[in-house]
Amino acid sequence: MRLGDVLKLPKQPHSLSIIKDFLDQPLSHTDYQAAFNHYFEIAYELELYDLIFTEGKKVYQEIELQAETPYLEKILKHMIHSAIKINRLDEAKAYIEIRKQKLTILKQYLGVLDEIAYKKALNLPYFEDLLRVLKDVIPDQTKIYCHQELFMLYKNDGQYEMALNSLYQLYNFDLMSDYFIEELKLLIQLERYDEVIQKALKDLKKNHDHAEVVLCLLEVYLKKQDFHKASTLEAEYEELIDKADDLFKKRAYELIINLYSQMDNKPSLDLYQKRYKALQKSLDKKGKTVEEVKPSQEVIYIEKVSEKGVSHTNILKHLDISHDLLQFSHLIDEKLLHRDYFRVFFMHVEKYIKVHDYVIYLDKESPNFFHYKKERLYDKTIVEGLLEDTVIKQVMKTGEEIFEDTKSIRWTKNIITQNDYESDINFVYTYPLGDLGAISIHFEEEILDPGKYYDLLKLLSAIVYAHVLDEKKLSKLKKENRFYAKVLDAPILAYRELSEGRSIYNTEAQSLFNIDKHHHLELFLRDVSYEHVHLYKETVQRLLNKSGVTKELLYRYQEKSILEKLYSLKIGDEVIVMSLFSDQSKAVEETKELIEKATVDQETGLGNYYALTQEFEMLLKDKASILLIELEQNLKHIYGTEKMSAYFKEFAQHTKKFFNDGVSFRYDFNQLMIILPYNDIRSVTKVVKDYFRYLEVYESRILRFEKFNCNMGILRYPVVTVEKHLDKLVRYLDIALEKAKRDKEDRYVFFVYRDYEDELFEQQVIDHLNIAIEEKSMGVVFNQITDIKKNRVWQYESELALLNLAIDNKYLLQIAKKRNRLVELERFHIKRVCEYLVELEKQTERLIKLTIPISKETFVDPTFNPFILGLFKQYAIPYEFIRLKFDMELRGNQYAQQIQELIDHGISLDTTSLEMALLYPYHALHIDLKKESIKWNSYIHKMKELLEGFQMALVVRNVKTKDQKEALERLGVMYLEGPIYKQLPAPTLVQKIKESL
Repeated sequence: MRLGDVLKLPKQPHSLSIIKDFLDQPLSHTDYQAAFNHYFEIAYELELYDLIFTEGKKVYQEIELQAETPYLEKILKHMIHSAIKINRLDEAKAYIEIRKQKLTILKQYLGVLDEIAYKKALNLPYFEDLLRVLKDVIPDQTKIYCHQELFMLYKNDGQYEMALNSLYQLYNFDLMSDYFIEELKLLIQLERYDEVIQKALKDLKKNHDHAEVVLCLLEVYLKKQDFHKASTLEAEYEELIDKADDLFKKRAYELIINLYSQMDNKPSLDLYQKRYKALQKSLDKKGKTVEEVKPSQEVIYIEKVSEKGVSHTNILKHLDISHDLLQFSHLIDEKLLHRDYFRVFFMHVEKYIKVHDYVIYLDKESPNFFHYKKERLYDKTIVEGLLEDTVIKQVMKTGEEIFEDTKSIRWTKNIITQNDYESDINFVYTYPLGDLGAISIHFEEEILDPGKYYDLLKLLSAIVYAHVLDEKKLSKLKKENRFYAKVLDAPILAYRELSEGRSIYNTEAQSLFNIDKHHHLELFLRDVSYEHVHLYKETVQRLLNKSGVTKELLYRYQEKSILEKLYSLKIGDEVIVMSLFSDQSKAVEETKELIEKATVDQETGLGNYYALTQEFEMLLKDKASILLIELEQNLKHIYGTEKMSAYFKEFAQHTKKFFNDGVSFRYDFNQLMIILPYNDIRSVTKVVKDYFRYLEVYESRILRFEKFNCNMGILRYPVVTVEKHLDKLVRYLDIALEKAKRDKEDRYVFFVYRDYEDELFEQQVIDHLNIAIEEKSMGVVFNQITDIKKNRVWQYESELALLNLAIDNKYLLQIAKKRNRLVELERFHIKRVCEYLVELEKQTERLIKLTIPISKETFVDPTFNPFILGLFKQYAIPYEFIRLKFDMELRGNQYAQQIQELIDHGISLDTTSLEMALLYPYHALHIDLKKESIKWNSYIHKMKELLEGFQMALVVRNVKTKDQKEALERLGVMYLEGPIYKQLPAPTLVQKIKESL
């Protein structure tokens, strides 16, 4: 026999001996423990607890030292539960601790279940242990066990609500059919009778013969005193009850006896009392004990004595009517006034009884007289004297009922007409309403037996009396309610009450939203702006979940801006959310207008600088590209300010339209700032190129024959900088924009931080330059222009030099030009040259010829000629010692007169422009050396011949090597300048001249 065969053995006594024989064979540890585990399972099923405990101790000692297998903890489980069964609790506790050590982390809950069994045996609390197990990851069967235990604990402790929750947890495991009766019993304990009725009737539709459900339903009807339905139920299921077992019948008979004793139905009561006694005798003979709780008090049944002169007829019929009248009287709106309540109630009564009219008199009330006839009710206040000699006066005086024929009644005066009863009234029933008044019912019908309507009308008077009494007690509250109802419905207040199932709007709210009184919340939300719907739902749900919370919401409803103030309060078990609505449309529109005036540029319709400052940080929250676009204004002098303003507006609108995925602002008079929500260089470059292409093909409607010429600086955030300050970022953009203006190829430039560093450096240079000019601390150096044929210096060309900064002169001039300081710098240069010549003459009594470079910006200044001639005159410098090198291009003969004036004064002029050399009478042409080639050599040779024909010298500049010098010498060039010749500072040149003397 193999282990598989052993594990298939049935749980029968003979299986134990078979397993014992199997265990005597040589086995592996796993097979040995698996066989013993199955042995204990069968023994536990056969309740052989002593055997398990005794054998288990021996087995555990054997396998304790063996390799651990999954069956060890299962064997310990059988030993623990057997020890508990035979009351060996100390040993059970010890084995529980051993088993817990053997269990894996995921199975630790099994140790807690063992502790629960142990605590149950000792009657110790184990509630917290159950909750601990449920928090763990456990199988469904264990969850069911824990919820079953919790259910029993809560139920036995009288915590019926918690027991019901545990029961509903069990329903999640398809156990509803097992616990349905328990659910009904718990609901009865919690007095949730309507739920019991609903669930029971639903179950009976599926299973008509479910006797326990019938019993629960009967009990609920009794507790609700709904005798009609209870008696109907008893009649319908009488046969089912009689077929049930004796214990069930005993419980059913007790309920039915209670029912008919309360209904005063003596025949039915006697019948079931006899059945109950016979059943009890049968149970006593069988010696069975019934574990049912007996009524604490003995019920004594007394036969009611009939009142003299009145027979109670039609009891069953009147019972149904009474039930309906009682129910209907409680369904009438309690907020109605007396007159409205009486009218509604009597109209309902007319379905069952046809009377001539009803009269009610209420003492010390106003109005105090109510007369109902044919669906109409009249009320007024009458004086007490009108009651004299009436049946109402007599009933109020004696407190006794009067029901009598009008022909034989002593009080013949009809209170309505103040005359004797006429022939249309034949019978009168009059009942006192306590000490509050009386009610009189007039019949046209001739009534021979007063008992025909007596009971029903007495109930009717009791209902009227109860209402009047309640109204009297609640009159103050009702007055307050009416006052607050009027307040809430006042035209100055738009108000809504909201609960889980309904919405109620007052008249003003209905008018505000153009909706009906009970407009559902879901329909209301359809007209709320989409972006506010989620917040609105969330807020309402939070308020419905918790009372005493106040919230405010501002949202768009259709075309209106609504401010809603919400407050949640609890009324009974229901939370109500009160809402006050205020139409803020006008205020919002006014605010928008003010904001628009403050944040919108009136000319272009774009956001202005203030709007930019308000939104800037938010727009840079993640990543962005900032574009600063400047429209060129060189057409303003042609078309005028008005046209250019319209032109810029058109430009702004088309720019905004093109960059529709960004935000556009007017930053300056002719500048726009665009902030795009991405910073990928390829994406930004593509959209910028597309923008310039769009401007190229677009034809302006304002200036039809002009294109939009603009330049753009671009900054990608946070790629090139993490700076968020607007002014600093605009500084970066200005640098890129200026660079774009100077760029002849592209009209846009991406800012790189290197540009800013260069800008700072240039600014520092300009600062040094300004200080040097002011303090006259700039020196001059001289480049040698050499006559290579005579091997001597032909001319000295001066340059300015910052003494404390090593900066190339060309770069210094470039910065000065960029910063608009070039004219001032070159004039200072001319002045320094004059001062140098004066100083040279003092030291050597000699002067040398100096060449001074002049830029176009300096020359075209209208004051240049007067300045330079005046300066030479001031320093007494002979004109023939000065040569001016014009580094520029000039149009045609525009400046011919100015040039001629300088020549006439004896100042020699050189140029770097071949075109100017051909147009004006210059003395020399300066050209930079190019890479040697046949064409270049031919050009130099021809140029030299041409210039010599016009008595002009050719100066080749930037000669660096001896080979270049020799090549130029072969071409016949005489005058050279460049790094091949050493640059001389002013003091060195002075010293050299001194040495040559």
